[in-house]
Amino acid sequence: MQPPFRLYGAELSAFSQKVRSFLRYKGLEHTWIERTVGTNAAFAQVARLPLTPVLVEADGRALQDSTLILEKIEAAHPQPPSLPDSAALVFAAQVLEDYADEWVNKIVFHARWGKDEDLEESAAQAVRAIYPDGDAPEGAVATLGARMAAKRPVIGASVDNAAALEASAVNLLDVLEAQLGQHAFLLGGVPCVGDFALAAQLSQLAMTRSGGDLMRARAPRVLAWVQTMAAPTAVGGFLTFEQARGFLERLLGTECAGAHLAWMSANAAALASGERSLSIWIHGHPYGQGTQKYAGKAFQELRRKRALKIEDGDLAALLGACGLDEILKPVVLVETSRRDGSAVPEPDLQDEGDAPAEGPETEADETTAA
Repeated sequence: MQPPFRLYGAELSAFSQKVRSFLRYKGLEHTWIERTVGTNAAFAQVARLPLTPVLVEADGRALQDSTLILEKIEAAHPQPPSLPDSAALVFAAQVLEDYADEWVNKIVFHARWGKDEDLEESAAQAVRAIYPDGDAPEGAVATLGARMAAKRPVIGASVDNAAALEASAVNLLDVLEAQLGQHAFLLGGVPCVGDFALAAQLSQLAMTRSGGDLMRARAPRVLAWVQTMAAPTAVGGFLTFEQARGFLERLLGTECAGAHLAWMSANAAALASGERSLSIWIHGHPYGQGTQKYAGKAFQELRRKRALKIEDGDLAALLGACGLDEILKPVVLVETSRRDGSAVPEPDLQDEGDAPAEGPETEADETTAA
């Protein structure tokens, strides 16, 4: 992958922020193109799906799916690094990236669209972004608010799930606040892929009324880190496995074992049995959602990555301590299509990415949008 790049994205898209931050960290020349009503025609020419971000390479090839984009950039431009030398820490960073993309985006969606009193403000913010010249159709804010409210159950941000998502948000911020009081980034003096994904989601949380208030009151160091992650620079080296282990056991053990992977495991089991919905308990609160095919593919991919490190004793010890050894029990997947042999999730209604909540296509498809 050679620059210069064109990156179609949106300020209200966590996945776009994740990729832009990564390009800045790598020092790669790129042009940021905000997806608006005025740029949608150009976007449609390069996008396979109506989801941001889209990264267009110098030769015109386009990529979607932020995780794949980061993997390809890291392979082509390994310096400065975003993955530690330790195999156990690499996998932990990949789990944190998936946690941000698949679970924390639900927390953000709830903060932005989960309460009726916040809908109008959030909808007005989105409409201003899509129609920067102020030429939005009459009634666009009200229409958008109604559409996003209807998507709450699909995303997993229904009213019944509010307590679980809010408890998860508080726990995440508390764990991060303690770690970022000691280190510049999650795993030391270098940002890992988990930093880029988590900071991007939390940047969106900070834009919401309830999320911003929570972060300012409870996690000021996290808020400062989010701002740093807009264009991060390494300030040291990665922690060793033993130095990072305590933090990882707290975060993976509470948030991934107790929320993110508990949901993904239940989703996979429901898909396998033909169920159309699932119901579990998260942080002592009920959580229910319809099954998601993309989440099932993402879960398989995590288990595949775990299988690649089956002999690593540090990783086995970490996953065992976090209660993740059984959930992430290695499996051999048949479906492979990437050059490195990794499975590519098939896009569906729950594919990763952010579409404008109300866009030039007049279709609101913000399926995992932040």
